[in-house]
Amino acid sequence: MVAKDLKKLGLKIKMICLNWAIDEKSLELVGEAGEGVYRCIPCALWTDANLPGVKLMQEAGRTCYAEIKTRTCRYLQGFSAAMLMEEALTRAGANADGKKIKKAVEIFRNFDTGGLLPPVTYAATSHEPCNSLRIYEVKKRKLVPITDYITVSS
Repeated sequence: MVAKDLKKLGLKIKMICLNWAIDEKSLELVGEAGEGVYRCIPCALWTDANLPGVKLMQEAGRTCYAEIKTRTCRYLQGFSAAMLMEEALTRAGANADGKKIKKAVEIFRNFDTGGLLPPVTYAATSHEPCNSLRIYEVKKRKLVPITDYITVSS
């Protein structure tokens, strides 16, 4: 991983990684070299246990898979996507089809996922659910939030 190579070369460069560049599993691989790396991601992490959405997800996890004590951010992304789809299907009503689901999603305005994602808004002209992210820093081999959600202006 790049962080290991930078450390090996003695380069003191601040790394800012996007969503897919670093996660809890890759932190195990880079070890100490990951210290101080920043990560920008539009969803919370399993360790953000103070958030209602994370508490809900952890409860669901304990119910189905009690032996699994932690999950990566990829799990949270999938859980969030399922939560949004469940809401869209509920809003679409009986006999939901693709058009009804699309129409239901397009009326989401600041939909609250309990902090798993920033408030989600879709529109007929924009199918981007989020324009916000949180910044985490690797400290003691853990991703630690250093900001709340930061909105990117369009």
